[in-house]
Amino acid sequence: MKIDLDQVLKDYEGNPLKQGDSDKDLTLAIACTGAVSNPQAEDNQLSADVTKDRWLLSMRCHAGGEVDFTPEELTLIRGRLPKQFSVLIAGQAVSMLE
Repeated sequence: MKIDLDQVLKDYEGNPLKQGDSDKDLTLAIACTGAVSNPQAEDNQLSADVTKDRWLLSMRCHAGGEVDFTPEELTLIRGRLPKQFSVLIAGQAVSMLE
């Protein structure tokens, strides 16, 4: 499934969210990259192959633009977003990935 990762996440008033203290917009690409690459509790025993696959997926996410994902990749990203981000960010990102 092709997803446009350049979509900008917005606050409750519809204004673009920013990346931390930066003036750069928070995009779906940044959220997906963080969800895939930032370690979570269940990641402490990942095999080398899974680690490599996650790194490759994070690189595809980070590149932005239109990315073609497998159903398994989308399931992985959607499952990790709520563990990494607030409801405001994770909810929008999960919706954008449907």
